[in-house]
Amino acid sequence: VDVRVLAATNRNLKKQVKEGLFREDLYFRISVVQLHLPPLRKRLDDLPMLIDHFIDLNNKSGERGRKIQGLTSAAMQVMRDYRWPGNVRELKNVIDRTASLCEKDIIDVNDLPEYLRDASVVTTSPRIRGDKPFKEAKEEWLESFEKDYLIDLLKRNNLNISKAAKQAGIDRKSVQRLLKKYDLNVKDIT
Repeated sequence: VDVRVLAATNRNLKKQVKEGLFREDLYFRISVVQLHLPPLRKRLDDLPMLIDHFIDLNNKSGERGRKIQGLTSAAMQVMRDYRWPGNVRELKNVIDRTASLCEKDIIDVNDLPEYLRDASVVTTSPRIRGDKPFKEAKEEWLESFEKDYLIDLLKRNNLNISKAAKQAGIDRKSVQRLLKKYDLNVKDIT
């Protein structure tokens, strides 16, 4: 039998051999060519290609009646903002889950798992602009963050100001003050 073994690990096998936790002879049998692959969060340029690949695999499985065409730019931004602690496996699971539950042909932000959307709240604020004075850029970023955070906080608490304030760890009056500051009406938030 002519076989090649491709193995992956997140452990330092050399160290494990020295500590007696991995067999030395097995290490030398499988350690022919070593490739170091950085975590997904450090190679986000690969994200669109991987997403397309997993969507294509999902479409070919034939489990759904319609085929997913891709992601909206907003959904892609949420995917880019996420840290991917589960690496490519987690990405595959997210695409599989989302493709199964998505009602349209294009995956949008609301189709993504809630934990991805929640993780993206802070990072969806505008990028820091270096063409403005520090104080002005800081104030602009802070205002955008406050507004985005407030809207998301209220949505997650069914527009209940008291519950939102409690979850944020601030006074109810502070939430009302922020609503007034950004000219927001709770009834208009969807």
